[in-house]
Amino acid sequence: MLYKLVIAFLVCSYSYSLSADDIMNKVFKANRVIKSKRLMKMKLVSNGVHNEREFLLYEKINNIIDSNSVIKFQKPNKYKNVSLLTKNDVDGNSSQWVYLPALKKVRRINSSNQSGRFVGSHLYYIDLQNRAPMKDKHKIVSSLKNNIVKIESIPKVSAVYDKVYSEIDIKKLIPIKVTYYRDGKKEKEMRVLKIVKHESIWTVDKFVVEEDEKNYTEITVLSRDLNNDFPDALMSQYSFKN
Repeated sequence: MLYKLVIAFLVCSYSYSLSADDIMNKVFKANRVIKSKRLMKMKLVSNGVHNEREFLLYEKINNIIDSNSVIKFQKPNKYKNVSLLTKNDVDGNSSQWVYLPALKKVRRINSSNQSGRFVGSHLYYIDLQNRAPMKDKHKIVSSLKNNIVKIESIPKVSAVYDKVYSEIDIKKLIPIKVTYYRDGKKEKEMRVLKIVKHESIWTVDKFVVEEDEKNYTEITVLSRDLNNDFPDALMSQYSFKN
């Protein structure tokens, strides 16, 4: 009994030796590579109806905050070449452009559309941004089992979500569960289903964003290249039509 109490004390002491801001900053900086390419499968379930899509995700880190990503759909044909470019700037703000090949148009996503559903999924455009920790006020809510710390994040300036709870794996520095609140009500929940270590990098290979058991989007990594040297020009809205 005494042994268990000592272990519990040590775990709690380790978790609280870092502030909420410290933890969120470490998570933001951890497990990142300069350039990566992933082939991913998206399974959408809406009221029990299943649909699947496949897309390529390209990511480029310029520095810790300044980063870019491109999502380009491969399947099905209806969505082929639909693309989304996200640019996360050093000031913590993000800009996004979506390319719709059927219309042969590139459209910028403005702030009023950030809560729009991306290709009909349960992911919003804002979910695909790399939100900088400095944009929120963070507070440790509790220390859970297995080195998990629960943190509350509230935006400093009005945003799509008015509150977010993240359960962070302190050892892997990965959020394993994130609950989003909007207008005071629970909007949805993200849960990590599979984590894999590649050399020194922990990567999420499967996760689900769920509104309820009949409405969710599941993302699975089919393949990955964590040292892909794709052209920098890919990270531009002008490359979409090529």
